Amino acid sequence: MTTRVAGQGEQAIDVVAPRSLLIAAAPPAVGLAVLHLVIFLAYGAVTNAIGAVLILAYLAVLAAGWVAVQRDQPRTAIVLTGGGLIAVAVALAAFVPTTRGLVLIAPIVLVALAMTYVSRTRLGGLAIAAWLAGLGIVVLLQVSPEVGTNAPPAVVAILRIVQSAVGLAFAIFLLWQFSSRLDLALNRMSAANTALSDSQDTVKRVNSELLRQVDELELRNREATLVGHMGSLLEVSQTADEAYGVIARGARLLFPGLSGALYVLPPNRLVVERVATWGVEPDTQRIYRPDDCWALRQGRLFIVDGPDSGPTCGHVGGGDAIPYMCIPLTAQGATLGVFHLSEDWPDVAPASADVPSSPGPATATATATAQPTAVDAELRTADVRLTESARSLGLWVAELLALSLANFRLRETLHAQSTRDPLTGLYNRRYMEDSLERELYRAAREEGTLGVVMADLDHFKAFNDRSGHVAGDEVLRSLAALLSSSVRAEDIVCRYGGEEFTILLPNASLEETQARAEVLRAAAAALVVADGQRLTLSLGVAAFPRHGATATELIGVADAALYTAKSTGRDRVVAAA
Repeated sequence: MTTRVAGQGEQAIDVVAPRSLLIAAAPPAVGLAVLHLVIFLAYGAVTNAIGAVLILAYLAVLAAGWVAVQRDQPRTAIVLTGGGLIAVAVALAAFVPTTRGLVLIAPIVLVALAMTYVSRTRLGGLAIAAWLAGLGIVVLLQVSPEVGTNAPPAVVAILRIVQSAVGLAFAIFLLWQFSSRLDLALNRMSAANTALSDSQDTVKRVNSELLRQVDELELRNREATLVGHMGSLLEVSQTADEAYGVIARGARLLFPGLSGALYVLPPNRLVVERVATWGVEPDTQRIYRPDDCWALRQGRLFIVDGPDSGPTCGHVGGGDAIPYMCIPLTAQGATLGVFHLSEDWPDVAPASADVPSSPGPATATATATAQPTAVDAELRTADVRLTESARSLGLWVAELLALSLANFRLRETLHAQSTRDPLTGLYNRRYMEDSLERELYRAAREEGTLGVVMADLDHFKAFNDRSGHVAGDEVLRSLAALLSSSVRAEDIVCRYGGEEFTILLPNASLEETQARAEVLRAAAAALVVADGQRLTLSLGVAAFPRHGATATELIGVADAALYTAKSTGRDRVVAAA
């Protein structure tokens, strides 16, 4: 079994190393000793006897080293073996000139066997000393005079041949060591260069991937910013047309290179109507049945990759189908519409953008068509194709639009409930009071006018008692529709209470208001109600600033004029004095 021994702060050494060194050094020493003894016995050469004694002494040193190995002292064994070998080499070089070349093997054996196994910190100096000793022996061999010997010429010739062979072996060993170390260094350098090249390639790949990820993150961040901005604008949009304009502009920035449209599905679910477009005018129907769209049928994303990819929606134009996708807008369990995207970016796009630039009235269908700009190129999310990224973004935008449209419809419903009369659909008294205050402020600021009409159905209580409340409600609805259709778009018709109505006419003088009231009276007189009966309308008229500067004053004056009309025969218009 191989054991290891380590001193404090030193590298551990295998016991096998010094043991192998001892085994390798003993046979040459014994051989040299026998050779010198044979020469001494044969020829009586005293120098050979001295050589034999020195070598036998070295065998004693080897024995001491063996004892050190048995005591688990490998460093001591190596020092004894190497130091004794150097001492014997020096002594032989001094006393036995004819055999000095043989001991050159000593430093070679020492370095070859010891350097591989011992620690560099402790035994490096010993190895260097061994090599220097070998070089010193070579110098002694060259400069020392030949000492007389009784050996025959044949033995001397053999010894010199051995001496030359040992020197040549020493030189070959040096070259072999140098070439081995040089090859090792070159191999390590080549491996290092290869590793460096591989690491550089890896760094380049990592850098490229990081740059791609950075670009991707920047693009996603831009998209998130645009989507968030569009969502915030949708939250504060006051009309449907405003919301559709916001969607058209936002979609053009989010999907440059793609055309699209927004379709809404009213609560009655009878038809789907296009309310916003961007890019090129899509080759789709403006109004179609819900069953014509596969996305609405399935309730999920529907994609057409080309003319051979399968069925196409009925609302898409004929011919070769270009790639497109339809995404149903679903929120709170209700389907609100369809978000449509298609691959269609022409060489020359329309240069106009028919979208309101500020909040306010808009056309029935908002469009956003313009030539691609530098901003479009920078914000490009799909290379004019419905890539996976564009599809994912489309789903995200569709989810936002569905929630926004659901919230918008809810706000419209709540607003209608708070401002509309449930029976007639006209604005209620609360909305009339708020509108009157607003219009008075605007008229005062612009030094304009404002007409106010108070109208009341004549003998309505008697009609209710005679025909019933159901018929009375129908009369109120018919009169409300008549009043709404007989005024200007900017006029405000309200149900003041019971059978009494109020009409606000911005920028109308007293004379203009009185003339409009006369038109309303005549139209009401021609209205046929249940069982062919006819009802008449009495109206009182007042105007700002002639009859007051506050809402209370104007309503009071107009109501007084109405009372005068009813008390003087009904079915007439009376203007306040």
